[in-house]
Amino acid sequence: MTGKGLPDFKGKNVPYFSNIPVKGLADLMGKAKTVRYARKEVLGPSANPDSFFIVFYGNVRVCRGNAENSNQVTVDIAEPNASFGEIALLTDELRSVTAITLQNTLFAVILKNDFNAWLMEYLDVKFAFLTVSAEKPGS
Repeated sequence: MTGKGLPDFKGKNVPYFSNIPVKGLADLMGKAKTVRYARKEVLGPSANPDSFFIVFYGNVRVCRGNAENSNQVTVDIAEPNASFGEIALLTDELRSVTAITLQNTLFAVILKNDFNAWLMEYLDVKFAFLTVSAEKPGS
């Protein structure tokens, strides 16, 4: 573990981070918070609705629809290095997916306010986020 309890993380395996310079990535990850969830916990849109989640270990079912009934549609199974919530960082929209942990899971969570402060120093990386977001399933 390094920093605020995050594993040693280079970021090059996360698509959004592949083109960010090493120093920029270190600065961004310095703003991340570690969050642990037990198996079968639900992170609905109201749980950190304007945050970006990176899976460090564990698996998460990412779906659209209501967590209380069977109207859910799975859009992704997020494994380590996967992420969700990028739309919330880049727009004024809140996170619209529900995530259900399939096992004990460790996330790095980047809040929108922290991301915006970081982005002011690294304005050129916003386009890298937009390109990857357009290619991601369920975006």
